[in-house]
Amino acid sequence: MLPPKTPEWPVEVAYDDLPAWMQSARHTLDWPLVGVALLVVALIAPLIADPLPWNAGLRSEVARALEMSESIQTGILYPRWAPDFTLGYGSPLWNFLPPLPHYLAGLHRVLAQTSAEFSVKVTLIGATILLPIALFGFARRRWGVCGGLLAVALGLFSPQIALVKPLIEGNLGALLAAGVWLLSLWALDRLLAYGRGANLLLAAGACAAVWLAHEPLNILFSALTLVWLLFRLASGQPGDAIRAGLLAVALGFAASAFYWLPAWTERDAITWQPAAGAERIAPGGVPADDLFGWFPAIDRAAVNPQPAPVLGVALWGSAAIALLVITVTWRRTRRIDPPDREALFFGVSGVLLVGAALQPFGDAWAGASGWPPFAPADLAFPAAICLALFGASLGHRLEFHCAPRWAAVGMIALAAAIGISGAPALVIPQPPTSATELTLAGLVESEVRGVPLAGHTPGWLLPRGMQAPSTSDVSLAASYDSARVDKVIRDGLPATTLADTIEHTAHSERIMVRSAGDAEITLRTFLFDGWRAELDGQPLALHATERGGLIALRVPEGQHELVVTFGSTRPRTTGWVLSGVACLLLLGLAVRQEHHPLRAIEAHPAATVSPSRRTQAAPGVVVGAVIVLLAVALAARLTPDASASASPPGTVAHANEPLFRRFQGGLDLLAYDLTTPAEPDTPLALTLYWRGWRPDLPDYQVDLQWVSVDDPSQTYPLGQRRHPGQLPTSEWPRWPLLEHYVVDSYTLAMPDDVPPGDYRIAVQIGRCSHLDPAPCPAITPVFVQADDDASLEQSVTLPDILTVAG
Repeated sequence: MLPPKTPEWPVEVAYDDLPAWMQSARHTLDWPLVGVALLVVALIAPLIADPLPWNAGLRSEVARALEMSESIQTGILYPRWAPDFTLGYGSPLWNFLPPLPHYLAGLHRVLAQTSAEFSVKVTLIGATILLPIALFGFARRRWGVCGGLLAVALGLFSPQIALVKPLIEGNLGALLAAGVWLLSLWALDRLLAYGRGANLLLAAGACAAVWLAHEPLNILFSALTLVWLLFRLASGQPGDAIRAGLLAVALGFAASAFYWLPAWTERDAITWQPAAGAERIAPGGVPADDLFGWFPAIDRAAVNPQPAPVLGVALWGSAAIALLVITVTWRRTRRIDPPDREALFFGVSGVLLVGAALQPFGDAWAGASGWPPFAPADLAFPAAICLALFGASLGHRLEFHCAPRWAAVGMIALAAAIGISGAPALVIPQPPTSATELTLAGLVESEVRGVPLAGHTPGWLLPRGMQAPSTSDVSLAASYDSARVDKVIRDGLPATTLADTIEHTAHSERIMVRSAGDAEITLRTFLFDGWRAELDGQPLALHATERGGLIALRVPEGQHELVVTFGSTRPRTTGWVLSGVACLLLLGLAVRQEHHPLRAIEAHPAATVSPSRRTQAAPGVVVGAVIVLLAVALAARLTPDASASASPPGTVAHANEPLFRRFQGGLDLLAYDLTTPAEPDTPLALTLYWRGWRPDLPDYQVDLQWVSVDDPSQTYPLGQRRHPGQLPTSEWPRWPLLEHYVVDSYTLAMPDDVPPGDYRIAVQIGRCSHLDPAPCPAITPVFVQADDDASLEQSVTLPDILTVAG
């Protein structure tokens, strides 16, 4: 057989030097992507095998997945009302919260018929896989294989991406938003390069997913996308390609209008109220030492380790080295290559985000957002992603400007430094040893006991004007236990009036009413825009009760069928119409552009890196770097004690003030931290460290008081918290009691009504088991005893003296 004839080109151009769009597709295994996939698998393996860590964020995600799945299962494809939150009185949560992460988890639960916790775990794993794969795909297109691998290493070993957002805060939406944002950049980059309809469809879909994933990160990431496109235009990208990119962004934004249009136009109808005893005073900007310091290894003895706003030394160190290299190159050549210019864009973006979080700039906007709560420390997460992209330029420098030997040495050295310095961020907090599947009855019961589950920050999303949720109703909670939910309030109805619930769904109530005279029917459901009523098929007016803001209806005498449903409003209908038009327009443009693509522009200097065979990264470089990262990841996952601390039982290694006190009710106070305010108007930070030692712990409440130094009989209330650490003490036995402790952090305002003088803080513990989310007005303190003192007291007085100025 004769060998195939080599194609003859009209000009002397090597085949590998042709733009990618002129080369035929080569069906080969993408080994760098395989290496990244192996690294991701090593990092997510413990999430697959073990239960989820249990914190306020993940607890909220499980409750949202359960609520969403129940609505989907009843045939409501996109619910806007969560009927079982807020003590069973309902919440317009889905009308204002970006729905994508909770919809994915809820849909998985419906299709797979699993527990809500397992569905959240699957969604969390999916988001954890998406982020590094999209990060690698985009970084490789801009800075080559080594650049993509370096970006993945910097991202996966960053404390914010590896640990804080997904596992300590449990913020599934933020993790998913970052992943789809990077996916949108990758798709937009392909759209700018090829102009194909499939790329337009993928780019617009990813841009829409950004808006549906997290608020306010959707605004931040979308703004970065627009500025990036304008930067590409200024860098010499052809105008027709940029117009295609802007079109994809606009269509993605319009396609998500079914969410953001009613959320924006109806925003004045709701208010976010923190739970009593969990009021969050804005901590202000982040100190530079906290942001740029070493990541404090989590204490595996802590049930609920606190998030730290740390970028990671490897992350900002690599960014600093990249800036130094670019600066030296510019001083030598008086020019900056296009890949370095684009890296600088993400570097500047990361620096601006860091600057907005640092003091004093962070103090200017801290606390400005009511719903959802967003603090300056939350900017560390998007800043980490931008700095990881900036650090990827080092990989480009090694791959295309260094000899193969030096490229291998440099990549392996960087991988080792990133892995070793970031190993403490790979340690997963201890999950509970036992778990109970969450049900709707358990959801209502938890909120009645003072554990709000709708938000990551404890609180309630209420109709405007309400300061707190209505007092819990025993009969409503009992109806959830009987699996026949009944929201009719019968107290106060005339004896001649009967109201029987025939059907209850997530968005409707069907009630049969028999009355000898006019009667007012009240439902245990908050009145919010969209609720409509029909009496025997005719519209019936609704009004809110004077106290509680509940749905009330005036029904005439006789026998009637009352139907109350949650429907659409003008902004919601407009949003759906706009989304539908955008999707149809997007589909039509994608089909047209697929048959008539824009001209390929990969030969342009601002386009994708297209290395020749001579400069392409050697397989040994990729394999060596991946092996180093895999070794560190496996060592950190399999031997967590080597990267993290574990306080011995009965101690808190990192606490500043050990103070062992034993309460007779089954709790120990192990230590505390108290940061006194530097100025009179600044709050003080108090952290208590608790341990349980009884397997049958009841629910305890913490009361804090000011105690006068001169006259200890003079006390003034300082604060109350229904559950220490926002975790009911009755749930503490889910962890080995004597081996773990609970972190209970407070940010307390200095009081205005306390007489000037010197004071100490007294800590009391007492049972609180009433069916009301608010703390008990008064508790009976349990006695406490110190190890070296046989006397019993009703409180623990901290030794620190605080002065209240006049």
